[in-house]
Amino acid sequence: MSETDVLSGPAWDLSSEYTGLDDTRVQADLDQLQALMAQVSELNDRLQGESSQADAVETAQRIAKLHDTAAKLLSNVSTYANCLLSVNARDAGAQALNGSLQSYRKQFGEVFEPWSQFVDNADEPQIE
Repeated sequence: MSETDVLSGPAWDLSSEYTGLDDTRVQADLDQLQALMAQVSELNDRLQGESSQADAVETAQRIAKLHDTAAKLLSNVSTYANCLLSVNARDAGAQALNGSLQSYRKQFGEVFEPWSQFVDNADEPQIE
């Protein structure tokens, strides 16, 4: 292979998700993700302080719904960044986005940990 030959990754049409790194929907999804995680943080205080089992289960159910939505948002942006990098690993914008997603992933794991522990420790009636 000569120096003029260029290796390229797959071509992706990602316009159905985002039109580019500067698409306002990227930041809107990250903002929504941040807002959902803030809601979960508040619900965690309730989850850990609930006096009745029924209230705790209801709070856990609300967190589960927020988890599903937040996970989809984080996954969409992550997949987008990874697809861009699979085409051009030197794409500085995609690298920056992918790097910033590390803090979102860390925060996601931390904010949903109390809920995860609640589910792990729940008995069968609570799960039902």
